[in-house]
Amino acid sequence: MSDDDVDENIDLVPLVDNRLNRTVTRGQKYGTPPRGLYGFGSNPPRMATVLEFASPAADFPLGSIFEALPEVEVKLERLIPHDTLIIPYFWVRGIAVEDIEAEFKTHTGVTDIRLIDSVEDEYLMRAEWENDYVGVLAALSEAKVTLLTCVGTKDGWHFEVRGESQTALSEFRSI
Repeated sequence: MSDDDVDENIDLVPLVDNRLNRTVTRGQKYGTPPRGLYGFGSNPPRMATVLEFASPAADFPLGSIFEALPEVEVKLERLIPHDTLIIPYFWVRGIAVEDIEAEFKTHTGVTDIRLIDSVEDEYLMRAEWENDYVGVLAALSEAKVTLLTCVGTKDGWHFEVRGESQTALSEFRSI
């Protein structure tokens, strides 16, 4: 291809031809990187953002278990919002399953709790929580964020959530 064969509507980009050890100009038709901010045209890449935060044990509904059973550890596995309920799946370690069920059945927001699975001394529980219950549990079910981790002990809760944008995290924080 000679310089005369280059289409005038194509950008000319200097390239180094290592075989001849000289710089040549060629028209780019294929493999042209998109232009714009960050090299992605006019739409910059969307980046997920992770938010970590802590909460006192009593501020999260599942935290009521620590009042009567301070030696347990709770890991929230999954949270499923429903029309009238919030359904958390969570692992509990350090206590017998009967004590877990007895403790949560007395909670005002819980309508049902049951054992789903067990592995050694850990129990996967499923609870049904009234949707009216306010707090972090309701915010997690309403927000457009993904729960990555949530671990609670008598000392408090540690959360990690991911939002597709800063806006999603801001909306979560405002709930």
